[in-house]
Amino acid sequence: MQDSNTSLSQLHDIFIPHAIGFEWREGHIWLALLLATVLLSLLYPLYECSRNNLYKKEALKALKTAATPAEIFEILKRVLLTINPREEVASLSGAALLQRAGLAQSKTLAHLAQGVYNPKQTIQTDTIEDAKKQLARWIREQKG
Repeated sequence: MQDSNTSLSQLHDIFIPHAIGFEWREGHIWLALLLATVLLSLLYPLYECSRNNLYKKEALKALKTAATPAEIFEILKRVLLTINPREEVASLSGAALLQRAGLAQSKTLAHLAQGVYNPKQTIQTDTIEDAKKQLARWIREQKG
């Protein structure tokens, strides 16, 4: 038998293993990247759609407070500038603006176009309200 002093000196401390936990291994990282990509690809079209329709919301909001023919035609021109190239729309006004928007058949808006350039012409409130309703309908129907 060996000496008890020698055998005790050969003993080592007890090894306590690390706590079992979640480790980010390569497979987990790829899975997280895949899930993030799928999530972004599903949410991005919704974001784009809401961003593309923001001009409609702004135009409809401005249309509610518009009180003069000039304000109404300014909103129409802003919407047209948003959905068409600037070179095609920037120089248009009055009947040409209505023609470009496809609203030339509206007698109310055509009458209102004359009021923009003739401030002495009196335009009834119901005419303005009718024009605002027609323009609001046209704005909602726009694509893009």
